[in-house]
Amino acid sequence: MYALNPNVVPRFEPQFHSTYAAFDSKRVGTSFYRRGEFEVLDYLARAPSELDEICRSLKADRARTKDFLDSAIKPGFVVDHRKGEPFSPIHVPP
Repeated sequence: MYALNPNVVPRFEPQFHSTYAAFDSKRVGTSFYRRGEFEVLDYLARAPSELDEICRSLKADRARTKDFLDSAIKPGFVVDHRKGEPFSPIHVPP
């Protein structure tokens, strides 16, 4: 099960040329994303989900979504809870 790191806030900034970003409040860093990637992060912010559920809900390509999630795990923006780790979502207001 994948989830958005509780320290990360997805941000859509239409006033800045429709920028899609995620802000890590703990490390005080921002990463920029393409629209499809941002939609995955935004979906995970609302509900931790399995890969197939994400792809079905967003009508996204499974291989590309899996690659994106794997790349977002390394810097800590996405957390993988498939290994039985406990998950307690924390709401971070935008």
